[in-house]
Amino acid sequence: MRTTNYSDRKVVEKYFKKPLSASFINYPAILKLLGEIRGKIVLDLGCGAGVLAKKICMKGASVYAIDSSQRWIDICKKQNKSLKNIKFIAADADNLRTFKNSKFDIVVANMVFLCISSRQKLETIFSEVSRVLKKGGFLIFSDCHPITNMIGQTSTKVSGAVQGFSYFDEGEKFKSTYLLSDYSRIEFTDAHWSLEFYSRVLNKNGMVIEKIVEPKPVKMDPRKRFKGYKIPEYIVFKCKKLH
Repeated sequence: MRTTNYSDRKVVEKYFKKPLSASFINYPAILKLLGEIRGKIVLDLGCGAGVLAKKICMKGASVYAIDSSQRWIDICKKQNKSLKNIKFIAADADNLRTFKNSKFDIVVANMVFLCISSRQKLETIFSEVSRVLKKGGFLIFSDCHPITNMIGQTSTKVSGAVQGFSYFDEGEKFKSTYLLSDYSRIEFTDAHWSLEFYSRVLNKNGMVIEKIVEPKPVKMDPRKRFKGYKIPEYIVFKCKKLH
């Protein structure tokens, strides 16, 4: 089973509506962790539709937003022509040769690493992130909360692990159905990475986890899909580069 091709035209057209949870859960959590970033240089890794990159730019940062999909980058450029402090670049996260060492104050990766099914590639991505990140800089990234694969259901998506799923198997595939902002649904196949894996690969690249957030909805959506939200769907890490 392969992970979803996020560059596929049909996926792009549908996913451009963005998940409902992004606006109510993930984005607010990430923006809060960013804090005051005016004048900072930020890399948005795997920018997709560019929504988060735009929000970061509006907070006064200079943003470089990359995605492996030229289709996504073309859409982002068209949608954000008026923004001066943001550059959209087609590039792979495991090859950031476009950028010099220690260029960025902050690297953000929202729901990106679960798209990578190769351990070697993901380890290379973390190595590249560390290279382009300044000493004392931060990596902020989000992922599906591990508990969602265990219980099978949350308020805005249903996660179904493939038969024989094991939390301890790094790169294990799982399926999830996301509720979009228009309340339609889209299904993905993603890769699971354990918390131990993240801790290990961060330490290997001179970074440590400074803070973990299990975000709650900041407000209720119009159809009250988050009513009774009791189980975290996402987990957000703020990591600091020590050396």
